[in-house]
Amino acid sequence: YRQHPQSGSNPGLWCFICCKAASLPLRHSLSSYLAELLSNLPQSRVEPSDGSPDVFISYRRSTGSQLASLLKVHLQLRGLSVFIDVEKLEAGTFEDKLVQSVKRARNFLLVLSANALDKCMDDLELKDWVHKEIVLAMSCNKNIVPIIDQFSWPDPGRLPEDMRDILKFNGVQWVHEYQDASIEKILRFLQAQNNVELPERGVLS
Repeated sequence: YRQHPQSGSNPGLWCFICCKAASLPLRHSLSSYLAELLSNLPQSRVEPSDGSPDVFISYRRSTGSQLASLLKVHLQLRGLSVFIDVEKLEAGTFEDKLVQSVKRARNFLLVLSANALDKCMDDLELKDWVHKEIVLAMSCNKNIVPIIDQFSWPDPGRLPEDMRDILKFNGVQWVHEYQDASIEKILRFLQAQNNVELPERGVLS
């Protein structure tokens, strides 16, 4: 392993490395610890001057927060800027920031964890935030990449029509035992759709 040049002795990086060699139960425990360290993880590069993140991560807080946080770490360590709401949604400026971040992001990762779309079902008034983010991403023609983890696709008829096309997008099956392989698939989706060269990887030689 090669240490990321801007990570220093950050414990999150070492936790990430330990996840590669740990047994499955321990890996899950370490991943949980890693998610808690996110707030102290430095950005792997300077944010774009126009405030446009490379990736916006949408997730269901009750079942997808750990994977969303883990994805953020993986992508940041590879030089991508990532937006993820790590605090509870509040009215006003934070809501505006969330909407603007979806619009400005080059890519939209949708974490489909267990029951991630349940609250979207029959949400005809667009009150659910995951529903709102999906509709906004589709209306802005974002590069949408579903990340599937212990998720079962719902009956299309139960989903509001304005988000039903999400079922047509190709996704990446997240495999905890092979995190690097899963991330590489995600990076290929990002690279192919954006027709850009991704930043040089900063970890794992």
